[in-house]
Amino acid sequence: MEKIKSEELASDNLSLLDDLYFSSILNNNVELATFILKIILNKDDLIVNKITTQKQLTNIKGHSLILDAYATDSKKRKYNIEIQNTKTKDLIFRARYHLSLLDSNNLKKNKDFSSLVETYVIFFCNFDLYHKNKPIYLIDRYVDGKYLFNDGEHIIFVNCTYKDKTTKIGKLIHDIKSKVGEDKCYNIFRINEEKGDIKMGEHCQRIYNKGIEEGSNNYIKNMFKNGLDIDLISKISGKNKDELLEFKKKNNI
Repeated sequence: MEKIKSEELASDNLSLLDDLYFSSILNNNVELATFILKIILNKDDLIVNKITTQKQLTNIKGHSLILDAYATDSKKRKYNIEIQNTKTKDLIFRARYHLSLLDSNNLKKNKDFSSLVETYVIFFCNFDLYHKNKPIYLIDRYVDGKYLFNDGEHIIFVNCTYKDKTTKIGKLIHDIKSKVGEDKCYNIFRINEEKGDIKMGEHCQRIYNKGIEEGSNNYIKNMFKNGLDIDLISKISGKNKDELLEFKKKNNI
């Protein structure tokens, strides 16, 4: 089996708003996930116990999902963290669907509905969704617009165009958006940046190995969806660029 060299996947010019780099840095990184979620939710006691990236949630009768990141904390709350660089018309409906699959995949058979855990879907958006220049937009349900419905479901859109390094959230957004090698406000991002190339190589190797197991076409799809450069996909798959572009068009990737 071919080994992917980490130097072929150097993280130069990347930020955590790049899907592949985000997935490689956050995978199994409970310390960084805890740090990010503490600031986003303003919960100093929050502790992430587990986080995985490229997590598949299955809907046997409908649309399945591959989550950018999926975390569980010490109070069993579930978090889906997504990177969103393009403003799409269906984004709010996508967020709603992500919440629904979090519930359906976590409610065990014969369990009461009251056993549903608190869930968060968090989108880091490289745009200001509501044009209010706020760092965070929190969406919760209310009764008659006055009383919190309190069903435990939350959607959060983080505005990564927000600039204010005098606040915790502003510093966090700055560090998430800044590229490798650029100044960081928080040391934890500098530390993880130093490990970036190694993690990128390991993460891409996992994508590759998984693809080999699933078959040629599936693993090529997987590499495209995870943001690998077409030159690297060509090297791994043995297909030339024209074949890959035709494959991409045919499969609506």
